[in-house]
Amino acid sequence: MRPFNDLTYLGQLRRLRAMALDALERYAIRVQRVRAINHGENATFKVVADEGHYLLRIHRADYNTPEAIGVEFAWLDAIAQDGRVVAPRPIAASDGSVLQAVTHAGVPGTRSVALLAWVDGAFRCDSLSPRLLHGVGRMTAHVHELGTRIDPALVTQRPRWDANGLLGDDAVWGALGDLPSLDTDGRKGFYDVRADLRERLRDYDPGPARSGLIHADLHHWNYLFDGPHPRPIDFDDCGWGFHLYDLAVTGVAITRHRHRDALRAALLEGYSEVRPLTTDDAETVRVLRAARRVAITGWIASRADNPRIAAHVPNVTKAHAAGLREFVDGAG
Repeated sequence: MRPFNDLTYLGQLRRLRAMALDALERYAIRVQRVRAINHGENATFKVVADEGHYLLRIHRADYNTPEAIGVEFAWLDAIAQDGRVVAPRPIAASDGSVLQAVTHAGVPGTRSVALLAWVDGAFRCDSLSPRLLHGVGRMTAHVHELGTRIDPALVTQRPRWDANGLLGDDAVWGALGDLPSLDTDGRKGFYDVRADLRERLRDYDPGPARSGLIHADLHHWNYLFDGPHPRPIDFDDCGWGFHLYDLAVTGVAITRHRHRDALRAALLEGYSEVRPLTTDDAETVRVLRAARRVAITGWIASRADNPRIAAHVPNVTKAHAAGLREFVDGAG
């Protein structure tokens, strides 16, 4: 059998779908259809069953431990019990567990597999407005509040999105590497900005009221809308971090929007209505937007195992290098 990492994107996805079908036999649902959604950080599938619609997620073998995934699910349970925000809810298998350890021929290692309730809504990536981003800000503040209900000792099992986790040589999402898509000056500029950001954030200590569990990947493909109401999804990268980082991630994702400044302002305004911000926070968010650019460049550089992601390395690297130049010029 051909090694998994030597397969094309579709070849890998076919084997992962077969693993998904095996895993679904462990749940007390009558499956009608299974459709692939994405094979990126994890592999995800939409499951249509007699009992309803679900999302099945096959986790990467080398990212979060089962214990760490349990912390994510505890946060999702807290969000569900609160009721102000709609987010994915873990579904227990027939054995009562919300996480299954699954092996399948042709897929290396044992994978953690979870089934979550499907979240209805629409992505509004091309039609975002200040009103919608205001709602995203409020929603983000609410989920941060609910994150404080999780035992801090458990949160230590999740990734740590601090200066080192975002910008260090052993960053959570991987090192930058040689940045072959950039010329010599471009590489030096990228590394110089990273060093500057690391110094700025190393001493940043917002205190326990302004840090804790964060989503860490709240871009506009990770929240959808039911009317004007945003619904966050894909908490797989959640961990300890600066609350403002979630606002920075959302802001980076709308960089190319023609009304980006108005959208970013509305985002912070909505957040501040629930969890007040200070006058210094806007600049901190700008610094964290630059840190996000470095982190995402490290992530894509480390994913040579996924053919579809690897194909985007040059363009993504150049785009974020341009964004860092904007940061140096006082924008970004």
